[in-house]
Amino acid sequence: MIKFLRKIVELKLNFAAKILLWRKKPEVIAITGSAGKTTTKEIVRHLLSSDFEVLASGEGYNTELGAPLMLFSLSVPSSTFSVISWAKIILKAYKTAFFAREYPEKVVVEMGADTPGDIERLTKLVRPEKAIVLTVLPVHTENFVDLAGVSEEKGKLAKGVKKGGTVFLNIDDENVRKMKTEPGVRKVYFGKGEGADIQVKGIEVDLTGLKLTIKEGSEKVTLSARLYGEHMIYPLLAGVALARSEHISFKKIKESLRTLAPFKGRMNVLEGKNNSIIIDDSYNANPVSVIRALEFLSTQKG
Repeated sequence: MIKFLRKIVELKLNFAAKILLWRKKPEVIAITGSAGKTTTKEIVRHLLSSDFEVLASGEGYNTELGAPLMLFSLSVPSSTFSVISWAKIILKAYKTAFFAREYPEKVVVEMGADTPGDIERLTKLVRPEKAIVLTVLPVHTENFVDLAGVSEEKGKLAKGVKKGGTVFLNIDDENVRKMKTEPGVRKVYFGKGEGADIQVKGIEVDLTGLKLTIKEGSEKVTLSARLYGEHMIYPLLAGVALARSEHISFKKIKESLRTLAPFKGRMNVLEGKNNSIIIDDSYNANPVSVIRALEFLSTQKG
């Protein structure tokens, strides 16, 4: 009964979401990867907000049920098994779908993949104009045969971008670098590797944050942000690449990054008691991100 109710709710909300997207036509930006999705989403939202009205998904709203709720700025009810609560949410969604006058210009959606087909279904629902693929790592692999299966699933986002759109790919991740797109979709690479369109030329990491020099064409610029650990360069580079595709100047990007706040549970440096320093990386972790966090810790004094 619970599965049946969930399926009915998903179908109703997905149909309402399609009506809303057809009516208001926001630019949809989708993000996937085995690590760094939420940080990237927050950086993208922060950078785009200087020029656009932006709606971004909340934490955990990256599923077939969560994504349409996010599009309507709705939340899962406190009583998740209440038919009445869900009926009220569905009514609110359809009211917005048919009658909303104002709607954000940009929508940033996280896409998680717990089982094969998750990303393909989400991509068909929101039809992104732009997409970011960060990493393919051995996480959430319970329902996939191997890492190649995870890579294939993440690659469905790159293949699902609309014609005339853009896919931003991490050139340093071999599985991501090899991802294919449909004809008429532009690829933009970011990372350390040669051939990256947004390429890192120098990195400094300490407890004041992340400082990096990046190169785009003939232009070089140094950016600083309150992000901690070298692995944070990828969410930052992806956000910068996306912002540049929206014609946001490096000057404005630099100014925006000054007000970028650390994210809860994700390499967040806090002041503790007795002049101690706490590095809070307590959110969902995978082996690679844990190693990167420990590497950052090992370089600190004390």
